[in-house]
Amino acid sequence: MANNSENVNVMRGDVSGYAYWAPLGTDYTPEMVKTRTVPTGFLPLGYITSDGIVNSRSADSDAAQDLNGTTVKNVKTGYEETFQQVFMERTPDTLKLNFGAANVSTDATTNVQTVKHNSGFNDTGFMILYRFVSGETDTEFEFTDLLVRNGNVKEVGDITYAGTALYQLDATVSALPDSDGDNAVEYSATVAKATPAP
Repeated sequence: MANNSENVNVMRGDVSGYAYWAPLGTDYTPEMVKTRTVPTGFLPLGYITSDGIVNSRSADSDAAQDLNGTTVKNVKTGYEETFQQVFMERTPDTLKLNFGAANVSTDATTNVQTVKHNSGFNDTGFMILYRFVSGETDTEFEFTDLLVRNGNVKEVGDITYAGTALYQLDATVSALPDSDGDNAVEYSATVAKATPAP
């Protein structure tokens, strides 16, 4: 069969956790996509708005032309990949991702939290892990983990302070090349559903 509707799916966020972040170099093993184990050191980033996680990929190239103006080769000059999302929860971790880890602190004595607004919001890189349910049948789930090993906040969006609007944190993460030259890696696995008890 040339066309198969079973291969047409949405990428639902895994309700056990949509996104996690961790310091650069934190260990992740691909088998975790099957067990849904949260890797040690990865911290949850909570709810993400219904607009989802937008993965933008762009490549630049220059056209090499011959003397007649005919393009004979496209020479790649650049590649960029980003992930944009709006975090709905105001937690120490979403604040640190959006404002910079060094700009968010809580005094151990007074328990007063300080969030500094400045240009150092993207001074520190991090890893980010997105978790999806990428397919489902009567008997199986397909899970997908999308891992950015070398992330950095590229852009931040507007924050609305009002009694009639949610406080939300809009962040666009640049997926920079890791030591293997990959901007991001997807791991997917099919797992049998648990059999209901009789």
